[in-house]
Amino acid sequence: MKPENKIFLVGLDLDGTLLKKDKTISDFTAAALKNAADRDICLVPVTGRPLSGIPQCVSELGVCGYAITTNGAVITNLRTGARVYSAPISHDKTIFLMKTLDEMKVSYEAFADGYGYLSPAVMEKYNKKYASTPVGEYIRTSRKVVQDPLEEFKRGRKCADEIFVSCKSSGQRAQLAEHFGADSSIQFCFLDDTFLEITALGADKGTAFGYLCRMLGINKENTAAFGDNTNDVSLADAAGMFIAMGNSSDELKKRADLVADTNESDGVAKILNKF
Repeated sequence: MKPENKIFLVGLDLDGTLLKKDKTISDFTAAALKNAADRDICLVPVTGRPLSGIPQCVSELGVCGYAITTNGAVITNLRTGARVYSAPISHDKTIFLMKTLDEMKVSYEAFADGYGYLSPAVMEKYNKKYASTPVGEYIRTSRKVVQDPLEEFKRGRKCADEIFVSCKSSGQRAQLAEHFGADSSIQFCFLDDTFLEITALGADKGTAFGYLCRMLGINKENTAAFGDNTNDVSLADAAGMFIAMGNSSDELKKRADLVADTNESDGVAKILNKF
């Protein structure tokens, strides 16, 4: 398989795409990434993770100049550490959302400054669920536990890049989406059965990917992207060529130009080597 146009920029979702279930990459995938970088292909993580959550197995390769994080709310120049794009929820709206979730006794994390801020109670839930797992290690290194996240954001005048809500049921998630749905300044992404991601309107992976393309002077037809989940739909629309993983949702496979092997079987690397 050779793409119709030469590929200069590749967007890489991480979890379920580039990373295996144990949150690592194989030597084969690492070699493919290095080879692509040597061929002057710009490799960009495009992830729901905050900046602090980009795993060492990716960052230590030194092959990525930029990262799109927090589902497209932030683009960071990895060489300098500078944010080159930011689309956060306004401070007033952030405080309103967090206060409402507190009043409704719904668990959430608010992301800012490259980390997820969460209460000790929410961290304890994560510890019980993910202790001694790769997910648990990711959470430990990319979160800041504060006694009262709402007060932390008030004091620091912080704007949330994203608010990640863990609902008790799909029904509760539907109720929350309906409750906040009339607000035209925010948007939602539904993940799995109970998770709700809230970002500023227009802040998504696809919008950020398009911004980076324009900033770097790369045409859409010279780009490709890989993904596996609902929050990659906008990325599928923004890339010139979209490759869904073999473990992707059916919805994403229908949008894809190509379906790769699974993340457990080096699906990204096998396609990347053909660019």
